[in-house]
Amino acid sequence: MGMCGNYMIANDEMIDSWIAGTIDLYEVELKEEDMLDIDKTWQAIPFTLCGELMDGEPPFCYVVPLLTDQAAEFGEFGAFYLHSDQVKTAYEAIANMTESDLKEKYHFPTLLENDVYPLHEEDEAEGFFAYMYHHFQFIQAFFKRAVAQGKGLIFYIS
Repeated sequence: MGMCGNYMIANDEMIDSWIAGTIDLYEVELKEEDMLDIDKTWQAIPFTLCGELMDGEPPFCYVVPLLTDQAAEFGEFGAFYLHSDQVKTAYEAIANMTESDLKEKYHFPTLLENDVYPLHEEDEAEGFFAYMYHHFQFIQAFFKRAVAQGKGLIFYIS
């Protein structure tokens, strides 16, 4: 099974209420199209884009927002949020990224050296890139949807 990265589209008011502790994310009902599961790529994508597992530099650190200053309690691993302006900034950075653009940033041996989840020595570089790029395309479409709605995102690991 493993740990999977998940997004949910949320308006800024809901995010602020969650941070303030006035709403419980477990009680929020969302439509299926307002959620995205990026499977086990939640460390590989930000590391490929930023060169770090957490707290990279904007705009790419917003793509999978593992940001200690934008974290809150939720589930076993916590959750991270982006307000609508940060989602827009991230989307503008990735909207036109092609497979070859992402591949230029991808360095499989560095991912292995840094123990990026879920990689193991026996994994195959090209196969993992294809898996990661497949989920990156879903992220591009999901961020486009959130931007079109003028909304932010909450990201969590389950």
